[in-house]
Amino acid sequence: MSGRRAAVVLDAWAGRLLQNPRDVKRLLFAVRATWAKLEDRVDLLDLIWLEMISLKAGSGHKNSYDWLVKYLHASDGIAIGGSISGEQEDRDELAEILKQLGWEECR
Repeated sequence: MSGRRAAVVLDAWAGRLLQNPRDVKRLLFAVRATWAKLEDRVDLLDLIWLEMISLKAGSGHKNSYDWLVKYLHASDGIAIGGSISGEQEDRDELAEILKQLGWEECR
């Protein structure tokens, strides 16, 4: 687990998405339940990030979880030699989701 990745997930994302102790408790329970099944196949920090996105940014106008799942499915297609269309639309959609979550655009 790199220090930079940990800082981004635990400081930047958790600091923005987890609003109270109940949020932290829900995240810990979700990670614990999923980790037991996937322990030797996933990175713990990635799992924490995905569970946090699912719990706190996975509904309504700021549904970054659905966007992420769609992106990963497209990546699977690329891995087997395919291509994806709508790359600009995907970037625009992600930019809007991140804006709704309170992130500022980097230039």
